Amino acid sequence: MNIMVVLNYNDYETTYKFITKIITYSILDKIIVVDNCSTDGSYLLLKELKSEKIDVISTKKNSGYTGGNNVGIKFAESYYKPTNLIISNPDIEVLEKSIYNICNFLNGHKDVAAASGLIHDTSNNIVDNFAWKLSTYKIVLINTFMLMSKLFEKIFNISKHYDKKELNSKEVVYVEVLSGCFFIIKDSVMQEINYFDERTFLYNEENILAYKIKERNYKQCVLCNEKIIHYQGVSVSKSLKSWHEKNKIIENSYRIYLKNYLKVSKLQILIFLVLFNVGKYEKFILLKLKRIIIRS
Repeated sequence: MNIMVVLNYNDYETTYKFITKIITYSILDKIIVVDNCSTDGSYLLLKELKSEKIDVISTKKNSGYTGGNNVGIKFAESYYKPTNLIISNPDIEVLEKSIYNICNFLNGHKDVAAASGLIHDTSNNIVDNFAWKLSTYKIVLINTFMLMSKLFEKIFNISKHYDKKELNSKEVVYVEVLSGCFFIIKDSVMQEINYFDERTFLYNEENILAYKIKERNYKQCVLCNEKIIHYQGVSVSKSLKSWHEKNKIIENSYRIYLKNYLKVSKLQILIFLVLFNVGKYEKFILLKLKRIIIRS
């Protein structure tokens, strides 16, 4: 069975619109909508979608991207027998043929754990983070500052991003990390790697998932002929209104990734924390300046 899990938090309209678009997709055997303990009455409104094909469930608390998706995945495993899990934000557009082609690719490749299409923005441009390289400690440090990351990318050709120019001539690109906005993963692999790490509320969940997949010698890939459109930031902006709250969540997620997966020392974590807490202000100022320039 191909089962889609869609996580909602205070975004009833986007989720409702998305589900009504994909409900006719025959490739989807079941759609599980998980309301992540919304405070705007989303769950009661989304329950109207409940049908033979659609389950609408609610979490007991807002446990973020990782916890909310785990609830949906484990619900699917309890009541059905999923082969492929389609993990999707509600703020995307995807054609049925794309889901079919990605599932078909996974079914035909035993060594591939997860796959996705090529993520585009609403202007039809391929986004930088359609996929990326698994972050090393050095890359994590470089990316604490926006200007430093740009400098290393331009001068030393050190970047977590893949070269988008290479995509033109390829149908399949093997990557290390897939974007969490939409991807399809084999349920057998998700069980083997023990699901999403719920210690991360949001951010770095893709790196951790990719680390566990790579550790077990599986591959991930992007099918370049399949287009996914992502209305970037819609879901996150509604759930993370505070700049300080957002940065605290990012910091905590990096702590978990660095300590539990990259196994770095306490001193290395301390160095990261110093750089991160200086770098967040640099990013804040640069983004403010960019907005001022755009408005003028």
